[in-house]
Amino acid sequence: MKSVSVQSLRSTTLFSAAALLLVACSGEPESNAGQQGVPPAPVTVSTLKYEAVEQRATYPARIRGSQEVEVRAQVTGILQEKRYTEGAYIEKGQTLFLIEPEPFELALQRATADYENAEVTFAQAEREWLRIQELYENNTVSQRDFEQARLAVQQAEAIFSQADAAKRDAERNLRYTRVESPISGYTGIETVSAGNLINSGAVLTSITQTQPAYVHFSLPESDAIAFRRLARGEPKQSQVYAVQVETRGYERSEYPATIEFIDPVIDPQTGQVQFRATVENAENTLIPGQFVRVSLTLREFNNAILVAEDVISQGPQGAQVYVVGENNSAEPRVVELGPRIQDQYVILSGLAEGEQLIVNGHAALQPGAPIQIAQNTDNGNESN
Repeated sequence: MKSVSVQSLRSTTLFSAAALLLVACSGEPESNAGQQGVPPAPVTVSTLKYEAVEQRATYPARIRGSQEVEVRAQVTGILQEKRYTEGAYIEKGQTLFLIEPEPFELALQRATADYENAEVTFAQAEREWLRIQELYENNTVSQRDFEQARLAVQQAEAIFSQADAAKRDAERNLRYTRVESPISGYTGIETVSAGNLINSGAVLTSITQTQPAYVHFSLPESDAIAFRRLARGEPKQSQVYAVQVETRGYERSEYPATIEFIDPVIDPQTGQVQFRATVENAENTLIPGQFVRVSLTLREFNNAILVAEDVISQGPQGAQVYVVGENNSAEPRVVELGPRIQDQYVILSGLAEGEQLIVNGHAALQPGAPIQIAQNTDNGNESN
């Protein structure tokens, strides 16, 4: 066996150490080597543009007549006759029912006789008073006669006034035997048939005015506040919105409506604010009690940037998106989200017009990662 000299072994060891040191000094950190070794990720981008958009919301509502009246009897008597067709349109002042008038005609005759008698008595007392007054001024009658004549004329005047009121009341009651429509509209079903004794105040039928019609609905507190801000300062005539009618089995129709009432108080139990809109309903296609939906504009954005929901991710500082940064790198951008409009969000801050938003391929990106624009959705061109 050959022996190895100490000198030879020492030289070999020094050579190996120098070689290792050289390799260590000339090599790069592992992280940098890995970053340079990753190829640019292909992404799809879209150039951001300002748009004019509005936030709209839909709410359930009910149609009501602009006037809904219960027709009631104003005197007690026998219901003699019905003079209208149930469900038909009638004009204001048209006779609906007739209550037996004979008892009221007799009452009017008695009241008229009492009135005429009181009128004669008052005239006589007044003439006597004028005569006594003249004699009293000439010291022909006593103070006692003078006072009696004055009291007599006052009493006669009071009786005459009472008789006059009773006569006018009898005339009114006779007039109320003809139950007339207080408004124009469509009649409901009769609640009492002819031949029945009805009391004063009994409901006989109902009348509904459908032109125009009312739309009653409610908004949550936050939406009501947003709508108030939008409508603040605008003239009432300009607050026209679309009432969208959705009835099963029929086509969807839209009707222009005007917001004419907003409850100034928020219901503390429901957190809702009551609204009422007016619809012309010229063709009577909207029926009181019908379920509809009301579509309202809550906010308007003149220079808005819209971003699809699936482009937004959650970063350390909240909602973020990726845009094309310097040297074709992925730049995360924190954004402030506004209202959602269909499947897009309005970006209130964080983005500007002209920037390129990464809309596809962003899920696996890391901040600063190199990217390659494979397609721009604005023009459909691909980049190599």
